[in-house]
Order: sequence, then structure tokens, then C-alpha cells
Amino acid sequence: MTTADLLVPPRAAVVARLRDGGTTTAAELASAVGRDTARFVLLRARPGSTPVLDVDVLSTSTDANPAFRVRHTHARLCAVARHAEALGVPVRRVPARRVPARPDTRELTHPRELELLALLADYEVLGGRHEQYRLARYLESLAEACARFEASCPALPLGDDPVTAVHRARVALCADARRVLADGLRRLDVSAPVQM
Repeated sequence: MTTADLLVPPRAAVVARLRDGGTTTAAELASAVGRDTARFVLLRARPGSTPVLDVDVLSTSTDANPAFRVRHTHARLCAVARHAEALGVPVRRVPARRVPARPDTRELTHPRELELLALLADYEVLGGRHEQYRLARYLESLAEACARFEASCPALPLGDDPVTAVHRARVALCADARRVLADGLRRLDVSAPVQM
């Protein structure tokens, strides 16, 4: 299946089975759950396979929907950047199609920070490959790692606490994760919203 097949199938080709029975074409799936969700879930399937999809889950704005989870993580990281700028924490600007340099890691020692750093380093290797299903699955893993990081390592100070070097390093790490998510979604031709 090519990218073009997902946008305008040459015929009403079945691209997935439905969990509650039946099958669906790419156009039917896009009509039911939206273009971005349909593209993402179809591209995350191994080439040659016929995924089994739950349209009810894919229609929700919850973490059970893999497309929502990845796109929502990007939007959350955009919010971190906006809040950081409001607090005077510098946010690095990186050209849209360039994977950012790694942040200063001296301040990043928490296991969740290190997990996220390692996963971001994997993108450079994956970025040159053309296997869309691997890229989609990678973006899911990155979104999950970001959620664990956010739960354990606040990027911004709480209340009236001062901004520290750790906060600046975490904001830079969030910016790098945001850039990778945006670049990966762009490669899949799926939108990367800044707010949800």
C-alpha cells in the first residue's frame, strides 16, 4: 500500500477489518474517524497486513486512540514551550525540517529523562529509513515516553518556585521531543496540532 492509496484508493480496496465485524476501505475509515487518524492507524500496520480496527476507539480523544495520543503529545509539548516563554525560559528554535541538537544533558539524570534522551537519539537512525509503519510505532513509543517523563519530571517550576538549570534542560528536552514528533508526523503526512 502506498501513500497515494491511502488518500485516493484506485478502487474500493479493503484496508482493514473491523473489530465488530466487517471491513472498511481507506475512504470509509477516513470518513468515520478523520483523515489524520485513518492515515496514522493504517500506516502503523505492517505492510501486507490487514489491521483489525475499532472505529469506536479511533473516534475518541483518549490515549486508547494511537493517533490522538501522538498528536496530543505534540500539542502538550507546544503548550510547555508557550508556558516556558511566558516564564522567561528560553526555548530553542530549530528549523522545521531539522532534527534538533541534543540538550545539555548534565542536568538530566532522572531515569525518565534518560529514557527520553535515548529514544530521541534513535530517531536519527530511524529518520533515514522509509518504513512508515516503524516510524508510526516509534512516534507512539515517543509519546508514551513523553507522558512518563511529564508525570515524573516537571519541565516548569510549580507555583512561585524559581526557574533552575534543570527546568531549562527539561524545556530543551521537551522542545527536542516536540520537533521529532512534528517531523515524524510530517513524514507520515499527518497534521501536528499545536493545540487540542
